[in-house]
Amino acid sequence: MKQDPCGTGPPAYHDTSENTTMSINDRGSSRTRARKAVITLMAAVPLVAASPGRAPEEALLRELNAGYVRAFLQSDADWYDRHLTQDFQCIVTSGSVMDRAAFLENARKPHEVLAYDLSEVSIRVHGDAAMITALGTWRRKDGTVGRTRYVDVWVRKDGAWKAASAQLTPVH
Repeated sequence: MKQDPCGTGPPAYHDTSENTTMSINDRGSSRTRARKAVITLMAAVPLVAASPGRAPEEALLRELNAGYVRAFLQSDADWYDRHLTQDFQCIVTSGSVMDRAAFLENARKPHEVLAYDLSEVSIRVHGDAAMITALGTWRRKDGTVGRTRYVDVWVRKDGAWKAASAQLTPVH
């Protein structure tokens, strides 16, 4: 049966924002560029001020995301046992649903994946819930490679973040 990482990993970030390259003719004068910079900064200030508590939460979730993949690569079921909700479910690339017990049992088994690298990492916090999405590229011992896009749902319970759900979709 094909190995399925069902998880997340060490953050490797990819900026997916729009391309901001301009031709020389589109740039305008120094005064125009300065005005644009001031307007951009003024527009950004309310966004930064409106979410002062997000940065620490996102940093913690990035660490947990990295721990999730490390646990997979090291077959560390104990890490998962501490960081999954009791009703955790994982939907694997075949569409099958794995409950917490089956996930932990599978996590204890050795596997063939050597590396799991991430790009397009996105963390969205909504109060006591968060969604982490990314594109994972993995490589097995036999040299085969593959990619999965995943979404993990995390919930904060009693002050601690726990993974409640994971879903992987193969990218061809």
